Amino acid sequence: MFLKDDHSDLVALEWYLRTLRPVDKPDAATVVVEPKPDSMATDSGVRTFSFDSNESWSASSKGLDLSRALAYFFTTRTWGPIETHQATIIVKPGAEVAPTQIITPGASP
Repeated sequence: MFLKDDHSDLVALEWYLRTLRPVDKPDAATVVVEPKPDSMATDSGVRTFSFDSNESWSASSKGLDLSRALAYFFTTRTWGPIETHQATIIVKPGAEVAPTQIITPGASP
């Protein structure tokens, strides 16, 4: 697995993919996680999955009045814009691996 660029917004996604072995270069990775989906290349055999990885909201007193404060308190409905962070998982085809032949010990006479 290779995490491209600054992946501070992808902490939860990194945790879910924690069993994948990290690599230093994207060419060596079978799975590449990229926070900016607009810069990905499309090769044959490559599968991409783009989605909203998390949302954040910064509370600001601008635009806050009593009715919005009460609505937030009882319903957690925000009064400002919600920022959405996107992520793309790029899955490259794996290298073909021949099955391992297991030779069992023969019966001794």
